[in-house]
Amino acid sequence: MLALANHWDRLLGEGDEASFGWFEPTSPTLDDLRELVTIPAAIIDVGAGTGRLADRLLADGHTDITLVDLSANALDVATGRLGDSVEALVADVTDFHPGRTWDLWHDRAVFHFLVDDADREAYLEAARRSIRPGGHLVVATFALDGPESCAGLPVRRHDEVALAAAFADGFDCLGVRRYAPGADDHDRRPYVIGRFRRLG
Repeated sequence: MLALANHWDRLLGEGDEASFGWFEPTSPTLDDLRELVTIPAAIIDVGAGTGRLADRLLADGHTDITLVDLSANALDVATGRLGDSVEALVADVTDFHPGRTWDLWHDRAVFHFLVDDADREAYLEAARRSIRPGGHLVVATFALDGPESCAGLPVRRHDEVALAAAFADGFDCLGVRRYAPGADDHDRRPYVIGRFRRLG
């Protein structure tokens, strides 16, 4: 995964984050998180990038927020802004053994990059290890009519049925919805967003 980490570090060093196609000052998944957990909750944001979601979660009153990303550069930006109000971990979630659990796992940017079945299964194992029984997972991926690649990397797209099926082992699906950004949104690509509860 060193090559991928270098890819993201290099990409994030090329310009201001607001210039990237995926940048959103407010994530379309924020309302999902707010409806699934009470304050305060332990939340892990995988593929956190520069941690913009954490700003909103801290403002809501959450105090146990962990940011995970392959890019040390992105996390340096996050901790430079947020300080020690978050924990930042440079890690690959397909090989993630944190030694603790969270109430909610959030993924706005990782799962659709896992095009290999082995990587997807490793991701699921990491999520099952990391979410407490009864805890929640929120994941967003490109919809079937979304792009075939992002940031120079191939992606695996989903419809509502496929995303629900991807998390059938170990999770109860609470619903999957299509998200079609409006004309005023920075990222106008279509997504599907799934909510799941950890079984066990």
